[in-house]
This record gives sequence, structure tokens and C-alpha cells, in this order.
Amino acid sequence: MAPGIVVRLFANPWPESVPTERLTQILETVARHRAEDLEERAASGEYAHAMISIAILDPTAPLTRPTDEALLAVIEIGEGAANATPNALGKACAHRDHGVDFGTLLMAQRHRIADGEFRRGLSSDVNGTITGASGLTGIQDQFQAGVAAAELNYGVGAARIEWEETNSFRWSTSDGQPSERYRALAHRDALVTVEL
Repeated sequence: MAPGIVVRLFANPWPESVPTERLTQILETVARHRAEDLEERAASGEYAHAMISIAILDPTAPLTRPTDEALLAVIEIGEGAANATPNALGKACAHRDHGVDFGTLLMAQRHRIADGEFRRGLSSDVNGTITGASGLTGIQDQFQAGVAAAELNYGVGAARIEWEETNSFRWSTSDGQPSERYRALAHRDALVTVEL
């Protein structure tokens, strides 16, 4: 990993199909690509500096799981990025909690932002992967967060396709059977059962 880049993985919702080592490699690739892009844009004068923190929420987490338990990873790039992490988390968490991107909350629904919550910037949702970023301007943060989410989605998707090709199961479990959740639901007592 290049100096000035920190990747922190908090959970792996795909431990069988995307082992933690592979998921870490995917996140490292995402971080390196974002760092390279930041450096180029800062060198050209487009960005004020090459520093950002990106918070990525777990796209598999159902809405019944508290947002504070749905953190997948944080990527910090550049000096001072750790100081921007709470802001990135604030945007991503508010997005998930309220079901709309942070820009909508900020511009059209300020009444939904409680005292003590972050109140600047934009968030991103790429096919269910919610991200928040902080360190640049709002639109630059949103762009970097969105690209990071898209690259993560691609990396995880590609890894899962590889796994599926060697494990031709109908269900994403090691034994190819439905999870206990669906087995229990299938055998749940019905209010009424009619056999014709």
C-alpha cells in the first residue's frame, strides 16, 4: 500500500464467496485507484489537494440492521484524511437512515437533519452500495465516493462470479442449501392451509 493510504475493513458479508483476503485486496485496489486519481487532479489544479476519506456501508445489510452496525469499510487517503472520516460517515449514515442521498436532505429536507448531525456535502448510492466522502468539495466528494462504490461492486461481483462457477449451487452457502432463515420460513405455521 502506498504511503498515506489506510484501508480499514470492518465486516465481510461474503466470507465464503469473497474471502476476507480477497475483499481486502479489492479495497486496496479501489484505494490505490482513488489515490492515483486524486494525485492527478490535484496536480492539474482541479482539486485543491489529494486528501479524502471514503466511508462504505454494507450493501447486504437489511434496513432492520442499525446503521451503526452496517459499516463495511473506510478508505483514508492523504494527510489529515482521518480527520475527515466522521464527516464521511455522517453523510453515508444519514443517507441510509433517511433513504435519500445527503444532498436531497441538505437542499430540500433540512428539517430531517437533527441537531448534532453533519450538514454539508453529498453522498452516493451505486446499486445499493451507499458511500459518503469528505475532504474535497461536495461534488468532488460525491464523485470519488461513487467511483469507489462502483469499483467495489465490480470487484465483489467478479469474485462472486468466479466462486459461483466453481460452486454451482443455487444458494450462496457452503452446502448449497437455503439458509436457516428460509428453511424456517418455509416450515412456518400458516394461519390457513388449504390442500386442493
